[in-house]
Amino acid sequence: MDRHLAAQNLFFWLHFRPKRVSARLLVALAVFVVALTAISCGVKKQDTSTSESDPAPRAVRVSHAETQTITRTVDYVGTVEPVQQLQVTARLGATAVKIYASEGDEVGPGDPLLRMESPELDAQIDRLQAEVERARGDREFLCGRFETDRDLAEAGVGTRVQADTSRSQCVASEQGLAAAQAALREARQRQGYLVETAHIEGTVLEQLIESGEHVSPGRPLFTIGSHVRDVRVMVTETDVAAGIDVDQPVRLISTAGEISSQVTEVAPMVRGPGRTIEVRVAVPPQWARSLRVGMSVDVAFVLEASHEAVTVPIDAVLETPDGPAVYAVEEGRVRKIPVEVGMRTDRCVEITENLEPGQMVATGRLETLSEGDEIYAVEVPGGKP
Repeated sequence: MDRHLAAQNLFFWLHFRPKRVSARLLVALAVFVVALTAISCGVKKQDTSTSESDPAPRAVRVSHAETQTITRTVDYVGTVEPVQQLQVTARLGATAVKIYASEGDEVGPGDPLLRMESPELDAQIDRLQAEVERARGDREFLCGRFETDRDLAEAGVGTRVQADTSRSQCVASEQGLAAAQAALREARQRQGYLVETAHIEGTVLEQLIESGEHVSPGRPLFTIGSHVRDVRVMVTETDVAAGIDVDQPVRLISTAGEISSQVTEVAPMVRGPGRTIEVRVAVPPQWARSLRVGMSVDVAFVLEASHEAVTVPIDAVLETPDGPAVYAVEEGRVRKIPVEVGMRTDRCVEITENLEPGQMVATGRLETLSEGDEIYAVEVPGGKP
């Protein structure tokens, strides 16, 4: 019954009360009405204050603990280079007349690259060939005369002096023929240099000659790179000392995707004012054709790895005086849990104790939460807004 209606009814009864009602009863009834009114007002006030001190749950971002492989890396940018690179140079002066290979062509050992011509060399070969024929004729004549003079001397008709002289001339003619033949062989060998060939299997990276050009000895003609390639990275000596070594796991990231590899070589020398060391990383065969020489590739040297690690977003960990902690979300309320952390990356933290995979945790603005706060969970994958 409403307290106002009760008070009105009581007033009406008191006003028209029977005359035989005692004064003492009237006083008791008045006290009862006052007490009833006070209790009613107190209850309403208490209900109002309780409603005001119990606000609605506030929205908090949450995420689930995940099981994954987590790694700690140092990141660089490297350049794709052939493991073997050969520059073909001219071995004599001549004129280019036919080019068989151009940039991007695949070549193998012995494949022709360029044919040149040299009229001067051709004339020299003709002259040396004639010299060989003349020297051969001289040897046949002089050595034949020596045999005659020797036979005459042995028969007592000729002199021993004449035979010895003929013998010397025969030996000299043989030596002359040998020298002429050697000069001819050398010239013909140089004539073979007029056709330049590839010496390794690979790709023509540069064509440095055009048909009709005259070249001098030592002039670069082609650059050939092997099909086997690697990524070369200049790494600071500090990072090398931190653990980068041969067989170190590496992740290569390019437009072709991401692939695992390893370090194949660490240079023994520190270079330049930047104090850097060249590190070579193998390019897997399936990437060799898709990565062109000179392309940039992101290189992540894996210094540490943890497999099957329980991880949470980096903003789910609260640093407290007692150590790291997380706010676990259970039945709409948060509970602070002290945890042990392991490896950290720029995105997540490994939790080694007190947290199970799949457990929900609050992420971001953890300093505004308190033990037992009622929240409205807003799930964001990875704990990112």
